[in-house]
Amino acid sequence: MTKEINNTFNMIQGISLQSKLLSFNASVEAARAGQHGRGFSIVAQEIQSSLKEIETITQKCELQTTLIDGSLKALKVNSEMTVTTYEEHSKYISISIDESASLASKKNSDQIFETLDRL
Repeated sequence: MTKEINNTFNMIQGISLQSKLLSFNASVEAARAGQHGRGFSIVAQEIQSSLKEIETITQKCELQTTLIDGSLKALKVNSEMTVTTYEEHSKYISISIDESASLASKKNSDQIFETLDRL
């Protein structure tokens, strides 16, 4: 999933770069047009300002995605360790149950033989 998010960020960065070039070209054309191009210059400045905000937001999102990815990897490792621990404990419990059953069976057998000997 983080791959898809990173691909989206890359697309946003590509669009941002293209928009910066368009904004630069608008600024150049505005300078060429002199007083008549003043409106283009203002629009170009607004576009550049918006692009800086988008870049900042995108960088924050990329950082958060990296942190989430790290957390997910740690969660996976911890989950695997938990499963391994559970499996080990299950084996010990199974062995303990088998040994307890064996001891109980032996104890019952011994008691039966003692009772028979007394008869």
